[in-house]
Amino acid sequence: MRVLWIAPAFYPAINYGGPTFSGLGLCRGLAAAGVDLRVLTTNDGGYGERLEVDTKAENVLEGFRIRYCPGLIPRAFSSEILARLPGAIHWADVVHLTSVYNFTTVPSLLACRVQGKATVWSPRGALQRWEGSSRLGLKAIFEATCRGVAPARLVLHATSDEEARESLERFPRAQARVVPNGVDLPERVLEKAPSKALRILFLGRLDIKKGLDVLLKAAAIAHQTFDLDFTLNIAGTGTDGYVQSLKTLAETLGIQERVRFAGYVNDSQKGQVFADADVLVVPSHTENFARVIPEALAHAVPVIASRGTPWSGLAERGAGWWVENTPQALAEVLSAARASPLKSMGEIGRAWAIKEFAWGAVTEKMLKLYEQVV
Repeated sequence: MRVLWIAPAFYPAINYGGPTFSGLGLCRGLAAAGVDLRVLTTNDGGYGERLEVDTKAENVLEGFRIRYCPGLIPRAFSSEILARLPGAIHWADVVHLTSVYNFTTVPSLLACRVQGKATVWSPRGALQRWEGSSRLGLKAIFEATCRGVAPARLVLHATSDEEARESLERFPRAQARVVPNGVDLPERVLEKAPSKALRILFLGRLDIKKGLDVLLKAAAIAHQTFDLDFTLNIAGTGTDGYVQSLKTLAETLGIQERVRFAGYVNDSQKGQVFADADVLVVPSHTENFARVIPEALAHAVPVIASRGTPWSGLAERGAGWWVENTPQALAEVLSAARASPLKSMGEIGRAWAIKEFAWGAVTEKMLKLYEQVV
């Protein structure tokens, strides 16, 4: 099967967080399964950066080919992608489009419609909304344009039932299928050193949507009201202004000595970062998947996730908590976590991750989706 993957940005564009790594992992899996895979993307690295990649020839990575087209302005505008789209789409049996509010979206949908191509579209949570969602009017216009040019054989790839439902509200004539993201499973889990303090971890992109202000306020309440001894490790990158606002908030709350901003953590460092944590907290206002959650489960770390994430299964399976995203509710759970059987909860979570989120199982589901679309 020939699959064309179209993305406004691709690995090593790590500034875009989880979608970069989940996209890379799925492409690796598809290539290993025998798919003839080509990626058409730009050299956009995020935060105004440009990737240091060869834009004059195809790049080969682990069995698949990548064409990085030079971008001219932000939001992945590239005249070269426009020139390459018709031929690349003609070559493919299936076109897999990722992201929504980018330059690549409308011309890709239109070209697929003109050529009658089977199309899978991964919005990556962009079609979901929360109270802090911005530029709703412009987004509505963009979505109307997309509906007008969408191909007949269009399937929305969602990573959760919640994302599928919300995406179909905006594209009711499409179909939707759920295929979760996969994660790399460690062969073994590092032993945890004993600690009197509850070691709290946040790992991900530092962005207002991620609810880090809620986490900082909750940690302060848990310390002051419930006498919780804790440390908070915030690992990830964001804009300088937003990161500084978080540091200022920690100082205002009087917990700056307990909070560490670790910066970017690469794959080789994650094992130790998870080993140094008792719980992972994901206080996002909205998430289509939150890849860091199955990563933590794979490392036997229980998870506290907000109800803005599609992870009610944490509480149902006994691998963590699924809570209202308010400082008070989160503070109460943090306090309760200190006295919880975290080791056994971690073991439950790891077994769950091995069964459902290994790349082999996820790749097989995506291949079946491609076959159904064709």
